[in-house]
Amino acid sequence: RVRKDYDLKRIIVVADRGLNTSDNTTFLSHKNDDDTIKDGYVFGQSVLGADKEFKNWVLDKSEYITDTEISKDGENIKFIHKSRLFAKQVTLKSNKASARNLKYNIYQKQLVYYSSKYAAKQKKERDLILLKAKDLIANPGKYNKATSFGAASYINDIKFVKSTGEISDTCNLSLKLDKIKEEEKYDGYYSIVTSEKNLSDIEIRNIYKGLWEIEESFKIIQ
Repeated sequence: RVRKDYDLKRIIVVADRGLNTSDNTTFLSHKNDDDTIKDGYVFGQSVLGADKEFKNWVLDKSEYITDTEISKDGENIKFIHKSRLFAKQVTLKSNKASARNLKYNIYQKQLVYYSSKYAAKQKKERDLILLKAKDLIANPGKYNKATSFGAASYINDIKFVKSTGEISDTCNLSLKLDKIKEEEKYDGYYSIVTSEKNLSDIEIRNIYKGLWEIEESFKIIQ
């Protein structure tokens, strides 16, 4: 409808990682009858939620390029980035009980960048949650299922009494040190995937950064 109302040839959907699903990327990667791409996407991609191959690529220090950008505050921020063209296999679940799930290869450009400023932000946010987790372990009676939200994901053997939501007194609570160590490896990294394979890394990054303008509009509307 939008394409028709505004006489558009293509629509590029820009969204955070919440919309980055197999269904959405496959639909937006479909081709028209004349073999041209119908629409496209620029989506955020979770590094922690990615598969092992993708994570290994992110942590591989080779091929990263150093760039500088000016922040909204006028500060020069250095960051490193790299990209690749990749044939990603996605699985579409069939809505028919008798049919098998369908597998497709979608060809996308994948970009990853690292910023020390973003790494510090992620560490600070996790440290606050871990502070709460440590207090929960020391004083479980202060918390219930609702108030332990966030911190509970970093705690081993945490169980809740179904009727009250309180933490069970049979738990042997401790921090998930392996999970914390794993997350720390990816602090500062962020990834974007797109159907627009001819765009440069900087162009992709700038397009995705435009999301903050939409978020500001939502705040004004609310």
